[in-house]
Amino acid sequence: MYINGVEVTKQAFLDYRSGHNTLPSEAECVIKCIVKWESGYRMRGIENRTPLTRKSQNKLNYVLHLHDEGFSKREIANKMNELKTRSLSGKQWNRNIIKKLLDRHRHTARDTSFDAIEYFKNQSEHAEIRKKVELQSLVRKIKESVGVDQEY
Repeated sequence: MYINGVEVTKQAFLDYRSGHNTLPSEAECVIKCIVKWESGYRMRGIENRTPLTRKSQNKLNYVLHLHDEGFSKREIANKMNELKTRSLSGKQWNRNIIKKLLDRHRHTARDTSFDAIEYFKNQSEHAEIRKKVELQSLVRKIKESVGVDQEY
């Protein structure tokens, strides 16, 4: 761990902290050091995250809205899967993904211009279209495998 450009071991850090009053800028480094050492793994800071796209921001806002409305993590995941949306990493939603998302963005300011009802309507329409396309594709594959001409 580095503090003010100098590599510091855990013991040296504890000795330094016990003998000095730290300044606010150093206190921030101290907190980061403690968290990293106590957690046992390297944490990725918020400042290193790439900004969310508008589509991802809308998903996040909808998840936060559902959580504020009192839905459980499992219910939120089921609702997002019903809308045929994928998580920010491209996977199906589950309660662990919702938990991590809520933990990460717990203190994120809510977007006041976000309309949850409008988002739900749009996503429902898109989900219906996706279902129809999937059904048409499935019917076409079945017809091809059975050898039925599509001109009947």
